[in-house]
Order: sequence, then structure tokens, then C-alpha cells
Amino acid sequence: MNQIQDKGAILKILHFSALNGIQEDNLRRLLNNLFIELFKYTAENDRKKVCKRQRQGIELAKEKGKYKGVLWLIVLIQQINRSV
Repeated sequence: MNQIQDKGAILKILHFSALNGIQEDNLRRLLNNLFIELFKYTAENDRKKVCKRQRQGIELAKEKGKYKGVLWLIVLIQQINRSV
């Protein structure tokens, strides 16, 4: 992230034009970092929720006897490769 900022890159949010007129470099950098951290936090939280839901789904599938894991897929791919 620092490498990108060192090159002078900034985040430009098209639907938030109030930031476009900021002339003060320090303030612009501060707001830029704030938005990036906010987006990063949101993305990390979304990813954690997806992983949690996936684990819950796998646990339910295991209880119902429908989850076989990834091993069956590896075996299937090996069988397909042998038959080709």
C-alpha cells in the first residue's frame, strides 16, 4: 500500500465529488487513507462472514451425510485424467 502511495496514487471516488476539490495534500492523504482502511475493513469482514457461513453449511451437510470433502473431487479428476 505504501508503495502505491509513494508513487502519488490517490483513491478517487466518483460518487463522492466533495473530495475532488481538496487542495491540501495532508488532508487529501488523510481522507484517502481513511477511505482505503474503511473499504479494507469492510472487505475483510465480508470475507470472514462468507467463510463462517461456509463452515456452517459444511457442518450441516456433514450432519446430513451429504458432505464428502474435497478428496472425492481429487479422485474424480484423477480418474478422468486416466481415462483420457
